[in-house]
Amino acid sequence: MIQTTSHCNSSCAFCPYGEVSKELPQGKMKETIFQKILDELSEHPQVKSVMPYLMNEPLCDSCIVDKIYMIKEKVSHASVHILTNGINLTEQIGERLIDSPIDWIGISIHAIREDTYQRFTKRRDFQEILLRITLFIEKALKKRGEDFVMINITHAPGYLTEKEKEEALDYWKNLGVKRIEYFPSPI
Repeated sequence: MIQTTSHCNSSCAFCPYGEVSKELPQGKMKETIFQKILDELSEHPQVKSVMPYLMNEPLCDSCIVDKIYMIKEKVSHASVHILTNGINLTEQIGERLIDSPIDWIGISIHAIREDTYQRFTKRRDFQEILLRITLFIEKALKKRGEDFVMINITHAPGYLTEKEKEEALDYWKNLGVKRIEYFPSPI
């Protein structure tokens, strides 16, 4: 896992980002450090995957698609994927990701109702985000196939009811998503 930026654009209830961002220096990884990491990874054929994210939102790095190309060039033996909250998944970045050599993309969206999403993330733009994710998935499934997209739903107690969980699963399945991960959160 390579965290190319420390920034995130959400406040998910289960994520420690809010606290960690106050305790640790924030910023973007220097290009020289990123290149050094790739050079070192290229010498280790046992590395099976490279994930350019950790406790951040990878699409907050405006150069993330370029970095995906760099990873695949230097560490061609490894699978590359990101996990995004979809907030910055504009049509332009979506097209670039679909056309990039990334192996797959996970999207974390932990609610399917606006009020739940707002309570869970403290964001007020659920409909816009859901539309961005939906349009991206439709294009991605057509161009890259059913293994290219994964939906991640984390159940945080007090947020997602069993009924809403089923609604979310139905929504993504009806859209054609085959890879859906659902698991309880640690909070």
